[in-house]
Amino acid sequence: MLVKSRPDLEENKNKTELQLIDVATGTTRTLTYDRPSVGHTRWSPSGDRIAFVAKDGLGKDSHNQIFILSMIGGDAMKVTNSTTGIQQFSWKPDGTVIAYVQEDEPENKSELEKGYDAFEVKYNSMFLNKKPRSSHIWLISSIGGEAKRLTSGSWSLPSSYPPGTPASPLSWSPDGKYIAFQRNESPYSGELYHSISTIEIESGLMKPITNRKIENRAILLESYPSFSPDGNYISYWFPRDSLINGSEIFIAPSAGGEGKSI
Repeated sequence: MLVKSRPDLEENKNKTELQLIDVATGTTRTLTYDRPSVGHTRWSPSGDRIAFVAKDGLGKDSHNQIFILSMIGGDAMKVTNSTTGIQQFSWKPDGTVIAYVQEDEPENKSELEKGYDAFEVKYNSMFLNKKPRSSHIWLISSIGGEAKRLTSGSWSLPSSYPPGTPASPLSWSPDGKYIAFQRNESPYSGELYHSISTIEIESGLMKPITNRKIENRAILLESYPSFSPDGNYISYWFPRDSLINGSEIFIAPSAGGEGKSI
């Protein structure tokens, strides 16, 4: 499965198609035509469906949504109705639920509509033109329905921008009881305190994995968590020897404990 993009010079845009490739023969079959911003395609655990992110329209009020396409045939079904846009998602191992990340609505939405859009810059890109908002995890049935918020607060997951790949993907435990994720203490990208946490789906209980202590608490760069196949460990990225070096892969017990480089 791949997303094929080709430039349309007359309309001055890229047209994208979701294609299925037969590995044995190399033949391709187009599944969707000319959907704006198609990306982040993922097979369902049973292989009978494909989920992907795409815009739900062409206007300025359109947003990235999750669509699910059955391999039996038929049109893709829109699963979400996000008002801020889906950033990334992950199938629950049994295929019944999808966890996804979206940005929160602005708290001062009515003031923004009146033009009162001042904000504190703080630590962020020099091109920042609005206050960054926190991104959080939501759950929704893979057949659609009402979404359920799983996390909230002034902290944030790292922002991702489809059709590109997630900044740090969600990772389900094999039994579907937990999700591991990167927790940023602020939505401002320049505040470099990123730790790995898990959340229990049923209770909503969150806990850090490593409890790593850094002398300068302003900087901690754990990222990219992933559960092991047996669910007993979580691998993640962390800088080698010094915070200014490249990252190595570390492994910690999923119940929590000291992380060790491999």
